[in-house]
Amino acid sequence: MKAMGIFAIIMIALGLLFLLPAIGVNLGHYWPGVFCLFGVVSLFRGLAERVNVVLGMLFIGWGAAGIAALEHEALGIKHGFLFFIGIFLIWMPVAWFIARVITPKEKWE
Repeated sequence: MKAMGIFAIIMIALGLLFLLPAIGVNLGHYWPGVFCLFGVVSLFRGLAERVNVVLGMLFIGWGAAGIAALEHEALGIKHGFLFFIGIFLIWMPVAWFIARVITPKEKWE
């Protein structure tokens, strides 16, 4: 039953990603927020498994970095693409470290 709920959230997010622009809603620079939603869904799968936490943190961080890179002018960032690549690479070990701190010790191996 839990898997069906997660699958439903993912399908709703993807459906909204296509439906909203079709009816005239401008998503603008916020479409990477869908990746943040996928990260939250991964965290819902269970904080006891390090794989779920790492994947969730990666999606949340990369989605937020995507939004910041697309809004780089408003945030005062000179080069949005280079900013995104830097965050993309830096966030990987940070997400792994957060997952190592959150998951129980017996799940580390």
